[in-house]
Amino acid sequence: MKNFLFVLVFVIFTSAAAAQTPRVVYDDQDNLIAVYDLSPKYDCGVRNIVGVVTSVGKDYPDVYFDVKTAKSEETVEIHTDILSNADRSNLFFSLLKKGKRVEISGYTCGSNGVLDAISIKAVTKPKASRKPKNKARK
Repeated sequence: MKNFLFVLVFVIFTSAAAAQTPRVVYDDQDNLIAVYDLSPKYDCGVRNIVGVVTSVGKDYPDVYFDVKTAKSEETVEIHTDILSNADRSNLFFSLLKKGKRVEISGYTCGSNGVLDAISIKAVTKPKASRKPKNKARK
């Protein structure tokens, strides 16, 4: 019975620790393009926004930045203490730059209106498809 309890406790703690590990995605040029699982699960509402980063403020381990959407300007918070040092610096170098278009999903807990980021990813414009030119026959 003691072994069963030990195994049960071990499984619970390792699965909880695994849930806290963020997933980072890099492109072919080693630019960070997305970070997922930045925040633990809360019993709050979830919102998604798409907009342009207008300002970034660092208060380690938290980062606050403003995103201008089509309708308003939102303040977003990221807890960076779960990221590695390399991923944290790439977050600022690749993703959280003024003028960068991003998509964020996050929790809206409390009345302060700050979005607690779950995931953040770069939004790129799709490349225009080139149609072959029809040359008129003579």
